[in-house]
Amino acid sequence: MHYGGNTAWTEGPCCVAQDCQALFAYTIIPGTNQIILFDMSLNAESWILDMGDGTTLSGFFDSLVYVYNAPGVYEICLEISNFAGSCTDNYCAIIDLEPNSTGNLHAQGIQMQLIPNPASISTRVKLAGAMPVKVRLLDIYGQAIWQQAQPPAEFDIPLIEVTAGMYIVEVETEKGRVVRKLIVD
Repeated sequence: MHYGGNTAWTEGPCCVAQDCQALFAYTIIPGTNQIILFDMSLNAESWILDMGDGTTLSGFFDSLVYVYNAPGVYEICLEISNFAGSCTDNYCAIIDLEPNSTGNLHAQGIQMQLIPNPASISTRVKLAGAMPVKVRLLDIYGQAIWQQAQPPAEFDIPLIEVTAGMYIVEVETEKGRVVRKLIVD
């Protein structure tokens, strides 16, 4: 092909390998089964969202509002790529739309309380019906900001250095995983 004297374009921005990163932030609309997702991906040209309820969305998105049919705990996964397919990435986050519940994922008969919630200095985790194996405090991006192995059935999570916002307390037990939303103020 011949365009304005150029027969090929082999250098410059089109041909430089670029890293890409899948990332989104979200806001839960209190008292509803709605979330607002905000795309924060780097160098994405194609997006596929698995909403965790059997729904898959594709195409471009800057932000979107999604309504779940029922309260629950859902894992949202975003897969991005560039048009050339030379860069792909995935990012997943767990969201808890259970109002005032333990947010059980796979654990039956386990009760978990966070006292107080909202909290500012620390929150006490009380677990009944199973022994904890590992506990993590996750930020809205799903990144662990605190964790402890083999905690007792009742323990404190220190929050004095944690920024105000919404977090997820995730407890792995011998019977399954239990999650609960924690508000730090």
